Formats: sequence, structure tokens, C-alpha cells
Amino acid sequence: MERLNTMYLLSIPDRYVWQYGEALRALATKKKFKNLGFARIKDIVEVHDLPSQLNEISYVANATNFRRGLLNGFGKDSIDIDEEIANNPDIKMTFQGYQKFLESDLEYIYPTREDRTRDEYKSDVSYLAKEMLTRGYAFARAIEAGFPNHLRLSIHKSTGEQKITMCLLNTKTGFTTPWHCSVALMADGQWLSAPMGEFKKDPKLEVVEEKGRPMYFREKKA
Repeated sequence: MERLNTMYLLSIPDRYVWQYGEALRALATKKKFKNLGFARIKDIVEVHDLPSQLNEISYVANATNFRRGLLNGFGKDSIDIDEEIANNPDIKMTFQGYQKFLESDLEYIYPTREDRTRDEYKSDVSYLAKEMLTRGYAFARAIEAGFPNHLRLSIHKSTGEQKITMCLLNTKTGFTTPWHCSVALMADGQWLSAPMGEFKKDPKLEVVEEKGRPMYFREKKA
């Protein structure tokens, strides 16, 4: 399920969200993951006059309608995010995770300068994280309504009451998420995960490409 509801907050074009979803589907087919299924946001929100089959152009054309349908159908205008962060352990952990990764992810999109100090940047990051939580609340309600008999898994830390936390990367560097980190294959066969910038600064690592695209880092031979 694509997170169209939050990606535009991070300056990620809607067409990139579509392309990401298509790449995941192609990978599942290539790897013959027959027990893995996909859904789109159109499956959980009501939008009229959609084509029977979406493509990149029709998806992008309706992206605003999908977001509007999500917030109108499942949002809660009266939600107090500050109160939720203070009193709901799940929300607090998700908020802290958002803050951590947004601070590094957005520093090149919104660099600090004379009219934006580091403290102001951190404050803006917290604001974005809270906006993501507001939309995430609607998304969670939509998922629950659309898939009432399913178990929800999440890459975010949680208490386990509303969703089950799982780590998607088998690395020895702790709890990390694949869309915020790169991975590096070490000479001993171990995988590490970290922000790309950290690996790029390590002279022992090189980038491995597949079909002209950078895929992962690898420890150089001695």
C-alpha cells in the first residue's frame, strides 16, 4: 500500500510513488513471491469516475482526489496530535522515528541558512512529523476499515497493541528502515545498514551497480 498521503509532504512527486509501487510489484514477480499481494490507496478510499485500470498518468491525475478521500473519509479534525504524542506510547514512538529520519532526509531539501537556523529547521521537522501523524491516523483507520480481518505489520516501533513491529533488514546495526537507509555487504558476509552519507564517507566501501543503477555498498577487497 503506497503512502501517498504523506509523501507529498516530503516533496516527493506523486509519479515517484507510482514508480516505486510498480518496481516492488515487478520485483515480487521476478522473485516469484506468490504469497505476496499488493493494494493501492484506491482500494480503501472512495473516488468516483476512476479508470478500470490505473496507469502512471491516471494515478497522478487522481492523487489529490485520493488524499482528499482519505482525509474526508477517515480523518479526525478534532485530533490533538500533541496530546496523542504525550499520552499514546505508539504515537510517541512513531513521532520520534519520524523526527530522527526527517532531520537527516530533508537537510538537503531544506538546508539551514541565514533565514533558517538549525533550531528553526528542527522545529520545522517536528511540524512535518506531526502533519505526517495526522495523515497517518487517517491512513490507519482506512486500513482497518478496508482490511478488518488482517494483521497489520509496521516498520515503526510500537507497543504491539495496534500493529506488530518488524524489521525488514537483516543487519547487525539495529532497527532500521529500508527507505531511509542503504545497505553494505562486508567481507565477512555480514550486512550493515546506515544512511547513505555514512557509507559514502567510508573509503573501505564501494558502490555496486546492477543494470546501471546503484544497488548497495560493498567492502573492497584488501
